[in-house]
Amino acid sequence: MAVPRFGSFEEFWPYYLSEHWKPVTRALSIPLYLIVDRDGRVLMRRETGKLMNAMFHLPHGDAALLGGTPLRPRTGALLGSFRHTVTTRRIEFSLYEATLRGRAGDDYSWIDLAQLAAVPHPSYVKKALRLARAKSAVPPSC
Repeated sequence: MAVPRFGSFEEFWPYYLSEHWKPVTRALSIPLYLIVDRDGRVLMRRETGKLMNAMFHLPHGDAALLGGTPLRPRTGALLGSFRHTVTTRRIEFSLYEATLRGRAGDDYSWIDLAQLAAVPHPSYVKKALRLARAKSAVPPSC
């Protein structure tokens, strides 16, 4: 398709906006895993990728949003699902109770939920933990 010729910026700008006004939105479906130890701490991973770098995230089963190798725990009950948007990504998160198979890697940490406010984390983690509290999967103290 031939690009029209323009005599000035004022002629070009409306054309440019009409061609680039909205980035493509991607729909994603991502499983999240709630892994709680005997002390009530939750397993989280510090992100090192481009998106949400240095924030702590719940283990996930899909690398479409975050870096790192997806965790493959023993999956238990589905606690529920919720929607969240990150830039041009429309995400449906499904939160599962889970237990570890062996040990987590060095990029994972056990986080005391009473100290969560001091730990950098994205808002979808708060949504997931609110859902988990409603299902009594984590202590109500956080």
